[in-house]
Amino acid sequence: MFSIFRYFLQQPNFNEFDIIKNKPGLDKGLLVYGGYGVGKSTLFDAIHNIGRIILKQTRSTQLWFPQISTVHLLTRYYESQQNKNSNFKLEDYYRGKLYLDDVGKEDKAYNREEIIGKLLYERHRRRLKTFVTTNENPSAISARYGHHIGDRLPEMFNIIKWEGTSWRE
Repeated sequence: MFSIFRYFLQQPNFNEFDIIKNKPGLDKGLLVYGGYGVGKSTLFDAIHNIGRIILKQTRSTQLWFPQISTVHLLTRYYESQQNKNSNFKLEDYYRGKLYLDDVGKEDKAYNREEIIGKLLYERHRRRLKTFVTTNENPSAISARYGHHIGDRLPEMFNIIKWEGTSWRE
């Protein structure tokens, strides 16, 4: 947890505890994976909420980022396909920082298209900071979205395995 806070505060020693599974870098996003209920999403929700308060008070965007669950993003995508008056555009997620919760939990769009894979590819291409929480390990993400995504994960993210027991039990 300290490493993640240090990362958001842009401290060069953010990986002091050596939890990053690949070459660490402050210019990359975060991919935090681990079991169900261990607090990954809760931590990012807390950082997001603190960031919102800091943004309102100081206009600093260092700790603020938009967030969406992949399931909700796919739901909004479906709605936009059925309602031409919808204001949802996948391209809106191709800019700025972004937190994607529960990557891998969403279905394929129309059982054929990996919208989240497309989003990750485009965000990598644009060198945008992306924060991901998931129950899937990097190999499973690669298998799901394709090796062209899996190959980019170490370049795009500081990869952290979040261990612990479920708080829900």
